Amino acid sequence: MDDEPELLQLTDDDVQSELDYWQQAVMGFFVGANPPWQILEGFLKRIWNKYVIDKISFLPYGVFLARFQTEEMKQSVLNSGYFLFDNKPLIIKPWQPDLQLTKENIKAVPAWIRMQNLPLKFWGKSLPIIANLLGHYVKSDPSTEMKTRLGFARVMVELKLGQTFPKSIKFLDEKKQEVTIDIVYEWKPSLCKHTVTVQTGTKDSPVTKSTEVVQDTLKTPETRIPVSSSGTLSPVRHPRQGSGQVSRKIATYPHGMGQLKENSSPKIDIGVNETKIKAMNLHNIVNKIFSDWSVSTNNALHHGGRVWVIWKPQVFDITFIKYDAQFIHVHVTNKIIHMKFYLTVIYAFNGVGERESLWMNLKNIARQIDAPWAIGGDFNCVLQANERLGGRVTEAESDPFYDCIQECGVMDIAAIGAFYTWNNKQPPETRVYSRLDKWLVNQDWLDNFPE
Repeated sequence: MDDEPELLQLTDDDVQSELDYWQQAVMGFFVGANPPWQILEGFLKRIWNKYVIDKISFLPYGVFLARFQTEEMKQSVLNSGYFLFDNKPLIIKPWQPDLQLTKENIKAVPAWIRMQNLPLKFWGKSLPIIANLLGHYVKSDPSTEMKTRLGFARVMVELKLGQTFPKSIKFLDEKKQEVTIDIVYEWKPSLCKHTVTVQTGTKDSPVTKSTEVVQDTLKTPETRIPVSSSGTLSPVRHPRQGSGQVSRKIATYPHGMGQLKENSSPKIDIGVNETKIKAMNLHNIVNKIFSDWSVSTNNALHHGGRVWVIWKPQVFDITFIKYDAQFIHVHVTNKIIHMKFYLTVIYAFNGVGERESLWMNLKNIARQIDAPWAIGGDFNCVLQANERLGGRVTEAESDPFYDCIQECGVMDIAAIGAFYTWNNKQPPETRVYSRLDKWLVNQDWLDNFPE
C-alpha cells in the first residue's frame, strides 16, 4: 500500500501579511439584531466617524470585521463604551487569528431600564446604588442626568444572561421605610437553545475555519409587533382598483390583540394607514378584499383616504370614539376572549406644524384612558437620533413627539424586522433611512399582556 502523500505545509511567511493586515481590526455583531449590511455599514461609520476605517467586511449572520487605519484608533474604539442599535447592544472584540465568539464568552450585555416614578431624593448618589439591584450600573441617559424628565429614571445596566427580571425592586430608604419601584425593561436578553456556525476568512482567501457566534444564541422577547422583511408593517394584500392602491403599511396588532387560540383563527389585522385610495373606489376595494369584514375610514376628513379600521364583527366589537385627518381612535372588545383595550391608528402629516394638532389630540385622549392602550402607525417623524441614517434629526422634529409620549404615559416597543421602515430611494451615497413606523403602549397594556 502506497504511503499517503505529504500534506502541504505553509510557513509563517505565507500567512504573516494577512495576520498583519487584520491586526488593526475589530470583530463584532449586534445581540438580538441582524441589520442589512448597508444599514450596518452606515451605522458603524456614523458611530466611529472620528476614526479612519480602512475596510468593513461582512460575514454571515450579522458578524462583521472593521479595520482601522492605526492600532491607536482600534484601541480607542474598543475603549469607547457601549453602542446600541434599536436597543440591542453592539459586541466588539479585537480580531485574533483564532478568535471564537461563543455564548460562553458573553456573560452580560447592557440594556436600558426605566425606574417608574422614582422619588426625587433618589436621583443623585442613590441612583447607581439602586440600579445595582438589577445589574451592574453603567450610566444614566441625559434626561435623567439633567433631571428634565421626572416620570421615570432611565439607566443602562449590564444584565447577566439567564438572570431573572423582576417587575419591581424593594429597598429601605434613609428612614428605614420600605420603598417599591416598578421597573420597565426596554430590552431583555435571554438564552436560546441553539448556536449558529459561520465561516471566517482572511482578507483575500475564502474560508479558513468555522466559528460559533452568540448572535443567534440569544433571543429577544416574543412580545413583538409583526413586521415584514421590508421593514413595513405586515401586509394583507396589494391589489389595484381604479387609480387607488392598498398600501403595504398595515398596522397589525401588538401582543395581546389577536391570535385567538380558542378557535384557531388567523391573526386579525384591524388598522390600515396610508391607503391612498380615493373615496370613489372605496366600495369596490372593500367588496373585493374585505367582503366579510367591516370597514370604517377617515376619508370624509381627508381626500386621500389616509386611515382605515378593518375588523371582523364576529370577533370584535368596535366603538369609534374620534375621527381625525391623522388618526382614528377606537375602543375594542374581543368577544371571544373578553379582552378590552383602546387603539389609535396613526398616519401623521409630513410637516412639523401640521403634526401639532396630532400631539394635542393624543394628549387629550390620554387623559380619558383607563385601560390598555396601543398607538400605532406612521408618525412621519423620528423620536431619537439613531432612528435616522444618512440625515440629521432636528429638535423641532423630535421634541414635540417626545413631549407627547411623556405626557401620554406610553413607551416605544420594539419590532421584528428591519429597524428602518422608510427610505428616500435615492442612490446609496445620498440615501436616507428613517424609522417612521412604530407602536406605543401604556403601562396597562404591558400589565395585561405580559411577555
